[in-house]
Amino acid sequence: MASRNPPLGRNLLIGAELLKLREEQNMTINAVARKHHHSPTWLSTVENGFTTVRADDLDDLLTLYDCGDARREALLYLARSGRRRGWWNDFADEIPPVQRDHASLEADAMAIFEFHMQLVPGLLQTRDYTREIFEASRLVEPERFSALCRFREERKRLLLDGTPPHYQAIISESVLGLVVASPAVLRAQLTHLLEMTELSHVDVRIIPRSHGYHSGTDGNFAILDFKPAGLLRHVNRGALVAIPPIVSAPGTHKYGQNAAALAEFALPSTESREFLGRVISGT
Repeated sequence: MASRNPPLGRNLLIGAELLKLREEQNMTINAVARKHHHSPTWLSTVENGFTTVRADDLDDLLTLYDCGDARREALLYLARSGRRRGWWNDFADEIPPVQRDHASLEADAMAIFEFHMQLVPGLLQTRDYTREIFEASRLVEPERFSALCRFREERKRLLLDGTPPHYQAIISESVLGLVVASPAVLRAQLTHLLEMTELSHVDVRIIPRSHGYHSGTDGNFAILDFKPAGLLRHVNRGALVAIPPIVSAPGTHKYGQNAAALAEFALPSTESREFLGRVISGT
């Protein structure tokens, strides 16, 4: 039997909310299926993220669950925007669906938080830094380098075009000293990183080695928050394809607390810029 493709993050987020709403109403899948004129199997695949629910079906379910206006609006927006055509659709033959779905979620997010221990986050990378990372990775086939680099270049426009989300990145000092390909590539990357911090919606914080052990040593993660604030959250840990995202509490709440703790532990924005400037002067 062929393996099932991993569920998309957008579908998981919507499905988890529908499951939560159904349980709050103390309704079984069979009871909902009878009222909604869909099979229990269909509803189960929706709740588990394996089926993309149409906006009209979602609207009917939200009415059945007596969903509040703010959550209804947020979920319907995610469902409708997921069907729009974006730049990521141009990579349908080259980039896996999970990665394209993540790019579309980034475009819908009101705020993005990222923590990285090893590398500069993708949205802040230079073209040369990105290319060298992919070429050095044994997990990426050489024939995919070009598509992956072009895909990341498009992703990076999120912070430069239109109405960008608020973006905060926390990175370890070790990232600033990891030579990728050559000192020149690293210096150009760090200079670009410093330039990006001049944007009012971009906040980059550094955790110096001298600060010691911290909660981020468990690994990289990214948090996407959607409007209205405080209702919907999507957490990615490590590789997008290998590890399913977290889309429901208490997991999302835990990572939110972790992000806040890391922001407190890191140098403030101004001090981080000064720290980065000193590193660049020494490269």
